[in-house]
Amino acid sequence: MSTIRLFYGRDSAEMKSRLEASAKSDNLVSTLEVRETVLEDEVIDSIVALIETGNVETVQLDDCGAYLNASAISMARALGKCKHVILSEPTFLSKFFLESFLTSATKLESLKIQDRLLAPQVEALAKGLKGNATLHTLDLSRSRIENVSALAQGLFENKFLKCIKLRSVGLHDEEIATVVSSLCGHPVLEFLDLSFNHLRDTAPLGRLLQSPKCRLSKLLIGYQNLWQTPKTNISSIVEGLKENKTLRNLGLANNKLRDDDTDLLVTVLKESRSLEQLDIRENIFYDRDMVNLAEAAKVSRGLKKLLVVKNPFGSEGSLALLEAVQENLGIIYLDVCCSDSIHQQIHYNTALNRGGRRLLLERPKPPLALWPLAMERANNIDWGENFTQNWGQQESSMLSDPRIDVLYHFLQKSPVIFEGMLCET
Repeated sequence: MSTIRLFYGRDSAEMKSRLEASAKSDNLVSTLEVRETVLEDEVIDSIVALIETGNVETVQLDDCGAYLNASAISMARALGKCKHVILSEPTFLSKFFLESFLTSATKLESLKIQDRLLAPQVEALAKGLKGNATLHTLDLSRSRIENVSALAQGLFENKFLKCIKLRSVGLHDEEIATVVSSLCGHPVLEFLDLSFNHLRDTAPLGRLLQSPKCRLSKLLIGYQNLWQTPKTNISSIVEGLKENKTLRNLGLANNKLRDDDTDLLVTVLKESRSLEQLDIRENIFYDRDMVNLAEAAKVSRGLKKLLVVKNPFGSEGSLALLEAVQENLGIIYLDVCCSDSIHQQIHYNTALNRGGRRLLLERPKPPLALWPLAMERANNIDWGENFTQNWGQQESSMLSDPRIDVLYHFLQKSPVIFEGMLCET
């Protein structure tokens, strides 16, 4: 599989010749990128012919001009036979083009649009969403949407989208509420990204999480109100998570969260039945806050990943986090820099957890046949180059290898495992 890239500076005859040759070649083309060029009808016809071969899965049209005529309509219908389409130019985002593209799509799985969408374009997009049953991912990040209500109506009438990305779209509370309200009761939506907007009131998101039909597993609402004073109120999110059974990943990075939000997050860690990853990077949590969060992490039933870097806590908070990963063997990742011994120990203990140490908590104990697999996994996990080098400097012998530490840990904590192995041999 290969990629064809057509950029500014190539004449129509050259582009047509290359496309026609690729359509006949045994070297199948899977990706077509066209940027900063004007597409004549003959070039568009060649693109359609290439797509019709059935091998092209991804097409990107970035800042390309064309006449809105029969050739453009034929390409709109052909694009619907590709799995992934990226559009970033008014010609191919016109109402005329979008309606034909989305309503005729038969294989389209993901659509990314990055541009300013005027009301007629949004209405065409919404109409296309209503009649499309193949699209799984819609990414409008870094676009500007003139008619959010029309988009919300299209989202409401589409029951097949699993992933919606609206990062850095400039949405405020009222607009976010309109979009989120349209998604309550959505039967298959799993991923919603609203990062880099202007969210303050999370009440609509709380209602979404509380919905009995909610299937959301990943919600990203970090980096709200950048360069502005207001912070995001997460209390409604917390209330929603008390009843939610599906959310596994919650992103709250850089939301100006501080000490008065600590109790809310402690509640999330202690009571959530499903949460596996919590991202609270780049907030304003000090040692006292991190100690409280670490205590909650110790007893969390599902937590696997905790992201806390770029918070202003010191050694007290780091020691509390170390205790958390030592006691809760389900935590397999905690993002700390390996700049001091405490952080190196955190990395070491999470690596042990990834290596299979949490199997020691299983009741009843796993069968003996599982332990060789655990040792094999420990042998293959990513310990990190710098981490391995730092530990290797402590001793010159092979016993400084972290994989030996996994074996030592199993022998120390549960020698009966190896007694059973010896008896069997």
